[in-house]
Formats: sequence, C-alpha cells, structure tokens
Amino acid sequence: SASGLSAFAANWFSGGSLEWTSGANTGSVMEIKHHALNGETANIELWRSMASPITAGDGFIITAGCDKTFSTCKAKFANGLNFRGFPHIPGNSYLMATPSPGDANNNGGSFTQ
Repeated sequence: SASGLSAFAANWFSGGSLEWTSGANTGSVMEIKHHALNGETANIELWRSMASPITAGDGFIITAGCDKTFSTCKAKFANGLNFRGFPHIPGNSYLMATPSPGDANNNGGSFTQ
C-alpha cells in the first residue's frame, strides 16, 4: 500500500515497474501485476515478492504500465504519432476469411464492417 498516488486512475500502473530508491531493496526493480485504489491509498501488487521485507517509509519510483496497444498509446500517453506498431492491419481471422455465395460484400468494392 502506498499514499500519494490517488491522482492516478486504478490500473494506471498495472504492467509498469517499481524501482526501490531506499530501504532494504534499494536498486531492485519489479514489474507491477495490479494497481488498485482504496480511497486515498493505492494498493500495488507485484509479480514476485521482494528479496527483503518492504517496510513503511521505503522510497520508490513507479512507472506507468503499457499494454502495447495503439489505443493505450494514444489515449493514456497521447503518443499515437510515435506508436511503432501496425494498428490498422487486419487480424488473422480477417485474412483467413473466404467469400460466401450471395454475400453483399462480394461486389468488388472495399470491405466495411
């Protein structure tokens, strides 16, 4: 549990990282499994236990999580222009689809969903 993170929405830090800057775990970095809010307190669940016990007052730097999707890059980080993926390429199910007799989309035009 941590204070001072209530300005961030739940799951903002899920998938991010937490680096310890003071305490017994100084220098250690761990990926964040889940971030939830309980009033003014943020509950941070790590993927693994730290090597040493976490105590009150231990300092850390927390980094927002990213699920590597275009929608997250655009909405959460306002960084859609720098997204380095291919968000508009059709998925495998579309590529493997075959035309059906009598289907309205078999007119030679562009496919719209």
